[in-house]
Amino acid sequence: MIASPTKRDNLSLAGFLMGLCEGDGEIRDLVRANSNTAFIPDRLLGLEPSQRKTVLEGLLPLGIGVQDADMSDEERQLVSRAFRDHEISILICSQTMAHGVNLPAQSIVFAMWGTRPAAIPMPCRRTSMSAPWRKTASPGL
Repeated sequence: MIASPTKRDNLSLAGFLMGLCEGDGEIRDLVRANSNTAFIPDRLLGLEPSQRKTVLEGLLPLGIGVQDADMSDEERQLVSRAFRDHEISILICSQTMAHGVNLPAQSIVFAMWGTRPAAIPMPCRRTSMSAPWRKTASPGL
């Protein structure tokens, strides 16, 4: 499972992996060896036409799935089931999917998280009105 911060990153990673599978026989064989995509084309026929269905038609037969908020419930269920049943071996999803769904992932890779500028820490001033339940660090720690 690969978790990325945005839907755009999901599609970018999916395109990259699709290109790797199409261009490198060793990678393609590795992904196929860990996938069983025989029933996926029939399941795709049951989906309503959409942009995400078009994306899934290109990815799922390769053993790669993508899941994001722009998908219908039926599309989401198809991708989750395919991953859970080991029909696809790679699932690219949002961080909420990676944290909140019980799927049999052996590993989760959080991709593209270091590409955003770091937050600038705000200076903190202690005042006499500070909340009594907050603990403050001792100087020098």
